[in-house]
Amino acid sequence: MKKTSLAAKVNKRLLSFVVVIVVMVAIFVVYELNIAKNSVYNTIGTTLKAQIKTKQMSKGKIGMVGAIALAADQKVIDSLKSKKRQIVIDHLKKLTQTYKQGTMFKNVKIHIHTKDLKSFIRSWNSKKYGDDLSSFRDTIKKVKLTKKPLYAI
Repeated sequence: MKKTSLAAKVNKRLLSFVVVIVVMVAIFVVYELNIAKNSVYNTIGTTLKAQIKTKQMSKGKIGMVGAIALAADQKVIDSLKSKKRQIVIDHLKKLTQTYKQGTMFKNVKIHIHTKDLKSFIRSWNSKKYGDDLSSFRDTIKKVKLTKKPLYAI
């Protein structure tokens, strides 16, 4: 057995103490960094949710203005009364092109239905029409009930 000097024993103990302190500090730093990271994520998440909600509300208001304008549009009214779909098909082609060129809304979809809740025209697929929308489109039932235009996503 070798005898160790007093200095070596002290150095061993001091080294052990320093290692324990370094490990504890590392654990504390990692713990605090995780808390800070989670706080930042929560703050960013809350901010993004608020921004999305604001954009959706803005889009909804713009959509509602468009729905009101369409409900009062004489070409749409005349086309529905006469059941001549081509009038409104041509009109909506021009209108959606105007939206694409003049607004940030590049994929506007307009769906007009008859008073008996049948599809009259879909701006994105003019060949599909006449289907009964009452069984699966609650928003259209609301339009019929309130007699007011509606914007929906």
